[in-house]
Amino acid sequence: MEIVKKYWISFACAAVAVLAFIATVFWPLPGYFDSLKVDLDKRRGAYNQADQLLKKSRNLPVLVVDSANATQEKLTQFPNQQIIDNGSAVTKQMQDESLRMYDFAVQMNTHKPLISGSLPVPSQPAAFKFRDEYPRAMRAISRDILHATMPPTAQDEKRAKDDLWTKKFQPQVFGEGDDGNLKEMQKRHEEESADMMQILSASFARNHWVYADEKDVFTWNPNIAGAGAPSPVNIWTAQMLLWLQEDIAHAIAQVNEPYVKAGEPAYKEYDALTEEVKKLTAAPASGILASPIKHVLKIEVKPGYVGGTGNSAANAALPKNLTVSPTGRVSNGLFDVVHFDLTMNVEIAKIPLILQELSRSRLITVLNIELKPVDAIDAASRGFIYGSQPIGRLELRCEALFLRKWTEPLMPEAVKASLGLQQQAAPTPSEE
Repeated sequence: MEIVKKYWISFACAAVAVLAFIATVFWPLPGYFDSLKVDLDKRRGAYNQADQLLKKSRNLPVLVVDSANATQEKLTQFPNQQIIDNGSAVTKQMQDESLRMYDFAVQMNTHKPLISGSLPVPSQPAAFKFRDEYPRAMRAISRDILHATMPPTAQDEKRAKDDLWTKKFQPQVFGEGDDGNLKEMQKRHEEESADMMQILSASFARNHWVYADEKDVFTWNPNIAGAGAPSPVNIWTAQMLLWLQEDIAHAIAQVNEPYVKAGEPAYKEYDALTEEVKKLTAAPASGILASPIKHVLKIEVKPGYVGGTGNSAANAALPKNLTVSPTGRVSNGLFDVVHFDLTMNVEIAKIPLILQELSRSRLITVLNIELKPVDAIDAASRGFIYGSQPIGRLELRCEALFLRKWTEPLMPEAVKASLGLQQQAAPTPSEE
């Protein structure tokens, strides 16, 4: 007891220390309790994550890219290294296939300039040559691709009547005055050529694939014409219009070709004209009478590119703006979007075929369709002979894509700037 009395202060301090230790361990302070709770929550989260990882349903990747109803097979075990390696190999295979598909799309979409050296920076000779060749190339769409015509004119009728007289009746004339047969031949010529306009209309229809007026159907760049050399931007605009309208024309021709080649034109000469008139309804359909697309009234390409900014990577996520079209496609680092309207008189039963062919092997999508009635009798009175099948006026709003991989190297710097592309030093034009 003497020791306790002598050192009671020391014993008291030791007791206080022991009590403080016990309080700290068994009665945590509020801050320490919060720390323990945070640590507990972290451990609980890690446990839940691991538990979900173990119980998660795992499926094998879908390798069928052209089916919206493809089902995923379940992975029956936790992925080990072999499964991971197999998955990586399949992923690479899909990436390689995707690149091959993209390269094929680029090849399908690529076009050549009308004049070599005219883009992106034309030499002066190339610019002048483009100015001269552009109108001929636009007119060739109607003549060489569409195989188009328009109803005969009064000049055509006069020329045919003169041709009939020269070839058939004039050689039969003999004598002079009352001793000759000139008046008789003139009367016979007048009788036989009375239906000349009808016969010409049928002949034009049977010997061509479609009606189209080259002056009114196409969208031209009027800034190409003139005394001076056209600017690079005007050459680019005209070239884009030419490329797109050639594609549209090829699609129309591919719709019509199998039908117009199924039969032969009933006649090409003006001999035996009255007999040909009688055969108009009996002859097998050929030419425009057999074509699904009878009359191309208008190809109207909208100016400029549709929405979006072009200064993005080709592999970036594609932007979408559903206010501009049902597809939402706008110009981006991968492609540029152009809208156009196409108006045609067509055989109603062949509309599905026409829509399908427009997109076949082309980056063209139909956005909107309107169908209006056509009075075929009224059209026939104006020389448009469509045949016996029901006809409607098909009005389409479409979009076309031009892949940047091949267009960008041909773009003038001003066009790149308008698309938000980074400008590069302009190359020096080469004289040709």
